Amino acid sequence: MRNDEEIFDGYGPYDGPFRKGVKKWGEYFTPTPFVKREKQSYDFLRDYSGVYNLYTANTAQPNPFSNKVMFIVDTLSKMKVKFSLDIFTFEGQKIVWGLHDTTSHKLVNIIAEPNPEATGPAIVFVAHHDVANVRSENCQDNGASVCNLLKLTELISKAQSESKRTIILFSDSEESGARGAKRFAAQSVKHKENKTIQHDTYGEIEAVINLELTGKGEVIWSDCEATTSEIILHESLETVLGKTILKLKTPPSDAIPFRRFGYPVLCIGTLPENDLKDKQTWRLCHSIKDTIDGCDSKNMEDFTTFLFKLTKTKPEPNDGINDGVNQAQRTM
Repeated sequence: MRNDEEIFDGYGPYDGPFRKGVKKWGEYFTPTPFVKREKQSYDFLRDYSGVYNLYTANTAQPNPFSNKVMFIVDTLSKMKVKFSLDIFTFEGQKIVWGLHDTTSHKLVNIIAEPNPEATGPAIVFVAHHDVANVRSENCQDNGASVCNLLKLTELISKAQSESKRTIILFSDSEESGARGAKRFAAQSVKHKENKTIQHDTYGEIEAVINLELTGKGEVIWSDCEATTSEIILHESLETVLGKTILKLKTPPSDAIPFRRFGYPVLCIGTLPENDLKDKQTWRLCHSIKDTIDGCDSKNMEDFTTFLFKLTKTKPEPNDGINDGVNQAQRTM
């Protein structure tokens, strides 16, 4: 048996990793203070992707409060952000087994106002919460976008006066005719005099940014069409970003109803640099392979930062969205 000098104060012998004379763990290890990390978009997605809906947008049901809807509502409530629920019935929705029910299929849009005290024209950000495959995590389509907007909502609610008036729309039934976006867009009138969009509930709206497939990729794309208002809006976003935004032809999205009602609107998303040609990321949509493993935390954080820049009332050096949007409206 070793003598007392060879015993490490009850913790073990000296011949381990401890130097002679150290009596306590705290004298050898410098404890690192615990710092609580702020929750980012990807952290929201980690939780959101584990919440599964029991039905798709094509399945009629009398209760519009799906599990994902409840997640969004609960998160906004915890943020203490002002939000409202627009519950509506879609007439003539087809039910499984080929039956129809014109009264029981209810849908819900969730509309958040992170800075309701702000004045002036608003920017509307849109992401659909409904799903096409109940067995999938649906992260690219469209969980990542929902969670990017939840984080954006939190950032704006904390910034308040630093951000222009912002409306966050979590829309229903994008996968079945973009009915939620159509519902919101239809509640408006286009002024003939100044050619702006006046929403019945949310006042003047200067631009709509719809999000799709925003879970991975450092390259931002848009579905910009050859209209004056969209080209100017696209260029304004490039000014804020400080680099080129790729123009792509995309599948149908919630941007379509807004276009039909005359809004300056773009659908934007992200793609990895090495996937610009084949767009394998898009092929994950509606499949069980659309998981959180296909998303990137850094890409999502960078993208949310870009969205936050779009809302700034005091433009940064490369921020030109205000002038671009106003010019777009004057030329509509």
